[in-house]
Amino acid sequence: MPERCIIAGYSRSAIKHDDFINKISAKFPKEYENSKEKADFLKKCFYVNGQYDSPDDFQKCVKQVEEREKNSGNGPANRIFYFAIPPNVFVATARSIAKVGKGDGWNRVIIEKPFGKDLDTSEELGKDLAEIFTEDQIYRIDHYLVS
Repeated sequence: MPERCIIAGYSRSAIKHDDFINKISAKFPKEYENSKEKADFLKKCFYVNGQYDSPDDFQKCVKQVEEREKNSGNGPANRIFYFAIPPNVFVATARSIAKVGKGDGWNRVIIEKPFGKDLDTSEELGKDLAEIFTEDQIYRIDHYLVS
């Protein structure tokens, strides 16, 4: 991982920091159990809970990200927002991020889920997101929808 990488987990669930770290830690192969690489990676991770449609809740997470960015070096802050969330909150989440979460470098959203129920809902979702992010900022991973 790049030295300046920060990984913020965010969801509605109230999860303690140690539980979040333990959950991530459990995914490492056994050979990394007591490794420096694993320890260094886990230091980059933290968790904040909040509502997807609440810029105020997102701001709690953004403050922690900004503090870590400040301590990790100079240069613009590039941010990737990975949406592994219910499709019905994509737009509300994108609006919250656009309001308080964008970095001063490039910003991208990765959307992993069914991107709508059919072509019509997919196009509508695309139109709604296009009001918030440009097309080159949106990357879709859709497991189901084929056009």
